[in-house]
Amino acid sequence: MLRAEGQRRDEASERIDYSGGFVAKPRKRFAEQRIAGLCSRHIGPVATVRTADLNARILQATRHAPSSARHGTTRKLAE
Repeated sequence: MLRAEGQRRDEASERIDYSGGFVAKPRKRFAEQRIAGLCSRHIGPVATVRTADLNARILQATRHAPSSARHGTTRKLAE
């Protein structure tokens, strides 16, 4: 919005406390893809496909308390 109001990229990035590249990225996507370029994007690893085997392993792990602790933790469950 700051760019649409006529502020330069460095002015806009300084005002919102982000890098110039961060400010320029949506503008470039909009120029290339128009409205579709403004849709949110997942940045990170691709989600794991949940199979029946994976579901069974997760359920099995949650039914038993770990031997080294009084209660389970997300890290222990991940192991």
